[in-house]
Amino acid sequence: MSKEFPLLNVYTASAGAGKTYTLTREYLAFALVAPEEEFKRIVAMTFTNKATNEMKERIVEALFQLCFGNQEQGLLVELSAELELSEEDIRAKSWKMLLALLGDYSSFKVKTIDSFFQEIIRTFAYELNYSGNYKIEMDAELWLYQSILLLLHSLHAAGYEDLRHWITELSEETIEEGQGHDLTKTLMRLGRELFKEMPLRAINTEGFPTKAQIREARKALSLFLSLCDQKRLHIAQEAIAIMQQEGLDPTSFKGKGRSPLSIYTKIVSRPDVVPSLTDTFLRIDTSEDYAEYITDAIRKNEALYASYCRIIEGGLRECNQSLIRLHVQRRTASIILKHLSKLGTLSDINQTMYQLGQEQNTMLLGNSQHFIHRIIEGASAPFIYERLGNALHHLMLDEFQDTARLQYENLRPLLENTLASGKDNLIVGDIKQSIYKFRNCDRSILGQDLQRDFPSYFKSHVLEYNWRSCQEIVLFNNRLFDLLPKIVSNFLKEKVEHSKLIFEKSDYENYAPADDVTTNITDCYATTQQLIPPKNCSFQGGVEVLFYNKKEETPTDCEDKRSIPEVVLSLIEEKGYAPKDIAILANKNDEIAQVAECLLKYIDQHPEKEQKLKFISARALLTTNSSSVRLVVNLLRSLANSKNLQQYKLTREHYYSLCFSSKGEVAEEDYRNMVQELLNRMPYLTIYDLVVTIIDFLEGITTPEEAPYITHFLDLVYNFHCEEPTDISGFITWWDTKGCKSQLPEEQGVEAITLLTIHQSKGLGFPIVLLPYPTWSLSGMRNSFSFIWASIPEDIRNELGINLSLVPLEKSSTQLSDSLFARNYFQELTDEIIDKLNLFYVAMTRAKKGLLLWLPEEKEDKKEIVSDSLDSLLNHVFKHYDLKEFLMPIPVQEKKEEHSFNEKQLSYPHRSTETGQANYITVRLKAKNTFRETEAIRHGAIMHEVLSSIETIDNIDKALKKMLNEGKLLDKELNELECRLKEELSKPEVSQWFSPETTILNEQDILLPQKINFYRPDRIIILPNEEVIVVDYKFGEQQKKYNRQVSRYISLLENMGYKNVKGYLWYFEEKSSFISFVKRD
Repeated sequence: MSKEFPLLNVYTASAGAGKTYTLTREYLAFALVAPEEEFKRIVAMTFTNKATNEMKERIVEALFQLCFGNQEQGLLVELSAELELSEEDIRAKSWKMLLALLGDYSSFKVKTIDSFFQEIIRTFAYELNYSGNYKIEMDAELWLYQSILLLLHSLHAAGYEDLRHWITELSEETIEEGQGHDLTKTLMRLGRELFKEMPLRAINTEGFPTKAQIREARKALSLFLSLCDQKRLHIAQEAIAIMQQEGLDPTSFKGKGRSPLSIYTKIVSRPDVVPSLTDTFLRIDTSEDYAEYITDAIRKNEALYASYCRIIEGGLRECNQSLIRLHVQRRTASIILKHLSKLGTLSDINQTMYQLGQEQNTMLLGNSQHFIHRIIEGASAPFIYERLGNALHHLMLDEFQDTARLQYENLRPLLENTLASGKDNLIVGDIKQSIYKFRNCDRSILGQDLQRDFPSYFKSHVLEYNWRSCQEIVLFNNRLFDLLPKIVSNFLKEKVEHSKLIFEKSDYENYAPADDVTTNITDCYATTQQLIPPKNCSFQGGVEVLFYNKKEETPTDCEDKRSIPEVVLSLIEEKGYAPKDIAILANKNDEIAQVAECLLKYIDQHPEKEQKLKFISARALLTTNSSSVRLVVNLLRSLANSKNLQQYKLTREHYYSLCFSSKGEVAEEDYRNMVQELLNRMPYLTIYDLVVTIIDFLEGITTPEEAPYITHFLDLVYNFHCEEPTDISGFITWWDTKGCKSQLPEEQGVEAITLLTIHQSKGLGFPIVLLPYPTWSLSGMRNSFSFIWASIPEDIRNELGINLSLVPLEKSSTQLSDSLFARNYFQELTDEIIDKLNLFYVAMTRAKKGLLLWLPEEKEDKKEIVSDSLDSLLNHVFKHYDLKEFLMPIPVQEKKEEHSFNEKQLSYPHRSTETGQANYITVRLKAKNTFRETEAIRHGAIMHEVLSSIETIDNIDKALKKMLNEGKLLDKELNELECRLKEELSKPEVSQWFSPETTILNEQDILLPQKINFYRPDRIIILPNEEVIVVDYKFGEQQKKYNRQVSRYISLLENMGYKNVKGYLWYFEEKSSFISFVKRD
């Protein structure tokens, strides 16, 4: 335990390496070495709320185990050795810490990185006496959408002439590329660039160029390109003239019209076309180089050969070099010019977003990092952290490979401060699992920067063992990910060498791709080899690959029992696995949809297999899968614009479809009457009340299977109304941009196959994993609205005659490789390849016992790789390396269990005739009157919260106003609820429970010292005569279990030393209440 200086412990944790266990152990090591409240001085951070909750649960569970668990447990032994304390001391300290932690749980600082920085900002604002009423907008998409609508609304106003021109260009370009003509959608795709770190950083330091600067740059670049074309034609004509002087021309060389020098003929014949620079043309430099391309006729004729040598020395070499340099200049100017209109459009979108924030006193969550960075930049001890820094001893950062550059720069002062104070910090991550490049994550921070920035404190640890997967899977992946990075690196190296040659010949060597750009791929996978724990060696597993004919088959319809449904059934029926053991992963949502459709189709053809092929997926739980929910939204659209006949007819047909499905008949009169009645009531209803009214009207045609979706939809509408009270149009806008993406909470333990995207599967493990579509491109830069943001050096700006310091460059353009942005391009391309290769690594490391993937077989045995698609690379690996030796059939389940398939039933509703799409999965609902019950439950929850937050009757008014301000209560409910509560609390039998002369304990935990259990009565009243009353509030039907619950409270309180304890259940009904006395059992 003793050490000379503090450490920044950095753990590399490959998939399945026990990262969570390590984090838990090190957290406890930090917390237990000091007084029991040391946990308040530890901040642990990760990236999702789910991960923070899991980490908290693991830490609390570990504390309980240390207090009451097995004497020989590994964690206890490890902590005892690390802290040099006896096991008895560890247990005693754990007990003290557990009590302190549960007594002050809000000081248990396990947070998301975003919530941590929000706390910093709010503390900073408080210190400056700044109003804390500003809002944080979490939904960047909605914020962008609102800004674009505002911008389009003002498009025809004076001063927007440039923007109108730019948007016209943008629309034309989008239509030409076959990407539709939805202008709002196009601007949304473009506007998402503003959420990326590079443009935001540039905006905050330099700002966008002015409209005048953009106009001048367009003019200058257009003129520059015109001059380049004239010069290029002149160079080509001069080169041909030099050859002709000696009786030669480009066709005199080998290849004739395809000879390296035919580029000059192409330029002269088509001056408007920019031919590419071939490798052979670039490598011709000396007479010896040219000699490889002369014909035998020239070689054997002394006079012709002498002429050939004279043309080289007489200026052809200079023509080649001039053409190459001009080519690079022209390519650079053309690339900059192409997206200047988008740069101007982004400038206006950004300005509109800023104005919207000012008007609404709102900060976008993503901008909070830039806000902090501007404050701390250049400060050795940033004062924004002053209060926190003194109270913080240890930082623990999880999933650090997903950290953005700006986040790291904001965290770095805290790391420096704690280390300088003599305290250890801990960082855990794995650059092989960095798959969120689109969220600005920068894997190089973990891979390089930490060691560079903290050389005196940095200590690297590698978690070598894979505790998740069986040895067959580990050995297969060890070999596969030893080969793939090297092969991909060599494939990329050929492109890089070609680019370097261009810059060598053009005298722009300073702009050539970096020397180490391809080695980054192999460096990322330097720690890929994992060891197998002895206990895992006894478990047999398997890896299988199913090849199929790409021209005739797909994984969904392979022959010979190789299709997805048949493989799944084989695993269940022949090998004894349960449906819930099986996960099917894919890269894209539409691939998940294909798998789902395939399974449903098979169920339609083989209904007896339905129970075994049921599945659950995030897509299946979308609220919009409910036809009833879609009908409610369509009705709202019709009500918002009653003059829109097309919308009216669409909604009417949707209504008729549901009527026919449920009743077998259509009542046209009912629809007209319903719409008219809704129009009459609409002016007097909130959006929530309107939706409730619509659902009541639809009660006869909705099915029980759709009830969970509608209930969830009601919750969404209610939350929206509380947070953003607005009209129907405002709700529809919110629904189209955000609400439609909401999902039902996922049920745990459902007996069903799991369908997930690979991103969703990160951090999870499954006994069996199927990967049907490992076919994505590793370079993957196909989106013309995704950019590399590059700085333009001053010398290049002067050369091109422009005054722009930052420009967006289209990622998907291979033309960047022979422009002055080649270094940016190849760095981005390498990052993209690593990201896509990491995605495959994550998919291949989810399996515990069985891994199976489908590959389209390539018949041609090509020794060279001609494509960067993953399936092509895998075919190459299987054909030319020993990977097949690591394949093994997935074994039969060791303890074959009988699965009833009836634990938690799932059902598939009928397909919607109005859309033709399947509602893939629904959950059965037991209650019939779900929608009316929702209101009753909400009313009960409000009553319960008020009663739990007050001590006397005088506190009612304050408690209700607080709930009103928080949006939990509607204005119209306030007076009615206040009167009801005061009436109830004034009753003689309960007035004593709310007397200021008593001691009140609202919702206080009773913790048992020897069990992992909590008990929390709603209210404990200690009277002056030491009599104790315990009360629980209930808002439903009477149940015997409630009596047992209160009886248990009485027993516990008596065991704590209270002599005279009485218990009551206070039941609340819609208009009245009654009290039930509870006897101790």
